Amino acid sequence: MPEMLRAVDAAIAEAGKAVTMLSRKKTSQIANTEEHAYLKAVCLSWLKTHRMEVAPFCGGNELGPLDSIYQTLLEANEGRPSRKNTSDQLKLAKKALIALRSKLILVDGNVINEDKAPDFAKLASDPDMEDLLSRRWDETLLCMRGGAHLAATVMMGGLLEALLLARVNIEPNKRGVFTAAAAPKDRGTGQTSPLRDWALKDYLDVAHELGWITRSAKDVG
Repeated sequence: MPEMLRAVDAAIAEAGKAVTMLSRKKTSQIANTEEHAYLKAVCLSWLKTHRMEVAPFCGGNELGPLDSIYQTLLEANEGRPSRKNTSDQLKLAKKALIALRSKLILVDGNVINEDKAPDFAKLASDPDMEDLLSRRWDETLLCMRGGAHLAATVMMGGLLEALLLARVNIEPNKRGVFTAAAAPKDRGTGQTSPLRDWALKDYLDVAHELGWITRSAKDVG
């Protein structure tokens, strides 16, 4: 994974952990020294480290709002900032980072410039599945080259769903897949729905629960 995407992934994770930390206390203002130190570290981590990895691939329009959020949080952290406002700002930062990650994926030369489909053999359980993955890859690139961005997004969703289904199919013991807390349930029986009834969101939630993909990858998906 390119360093720019690693940097954004790290920033997404840090913002999420900061929100979780703030939720553990119920005071309206942040006065705890450890909380202040953690928030300062999160803000400086973006402004002084992660941003440097991302900046060469972005313009001010993408980074300006994010910089503003972190700079505002850093300044407010010198006093006794509102816990709720701080948490809300961190959630906005996380949302903006997820959107930024989606844009950066498209400027990654390994993704946009490589026309040939990758080798899906390791994920494909049979030649038919391998062929399906390759065709969806080609159709996605065709939409991108034609400027059909909405269609390309739909095709990416279809490709991602097929990839996750392929990952399920090669699992030697599928019990963990069907007993996962995130697995969709039939409303009538309460039993896990068959794979044919799963939506992309279901595959993403289960894949994250089982540790196949990161939280930021799930969010982008």
